[in-house]
Amino acid sequence: MPISIRRTWRSDVRGLAAVEFALIAGPLMVLMMGTFEVTLRMQAADEFERYAFQVGDVFSRGKNITSGDLDILYKAADTMMQQTKVENDMLDLDVSSIGFQEDGEAILLWRRYRGSKPPEFNLKDAHGLAEPGETVLRISATLRYTPEINFLTASGADMTRLSYFKPRTTRAISVDGKIADPGISWDFYGTAR
Repeated sequence: MPISIRRTWRSDVRGLAAVEFALIAGPLMVLMMGTFEVTLRMQAADEFERYAFQVGDVFSRGKNITSGDLDILYKAADTMMQQTKVENDMLDLDVSSIGFQEDGEAILLWRRYRGSKPPEFNLKDAHGLAEPGETVLRISATLRYTPEINFLTASGADMTRLSYFKPRTTRAISVDGKIADPGISWDFYGTAR
């Protein structure tokens, strides 16, 4: 190659910036879209955790829960999680009252849920959360979430939050006026029947 052609080739960098931009633009777009998606997922997880806690906090403050109260908080999920679009088929809400027998064994007093079928749970997980004759509320919520920008994965994520609350003003919170569902025998003042 003659010297004059080599000098011309080395000094001609007019298209170099365009080639560099083309090589960098693709990975930068992937990084930017992934960052947006991760941010939306983290925001939804934070709002969902706050929602599940608020449901438990509201229910643990009273002496009686009604089915209407559960309906209100279930339908209010879209309002309570302001930055996340929540439709009814996306959310499951499971509220249970667990009492403790005289020997400390847990017994399911009542259970109400909204959404699809309630998840299975083991009462032994509540062992030791309260003294005999006392109760705890078990709040379990599941959100099937797909972000508006779904770039990294083909599907959304299921988020589940589980928490236990002790009633604040009474030993046992009743549902629709009853401490326990029919067929459950439990004395909430401290002794098993």
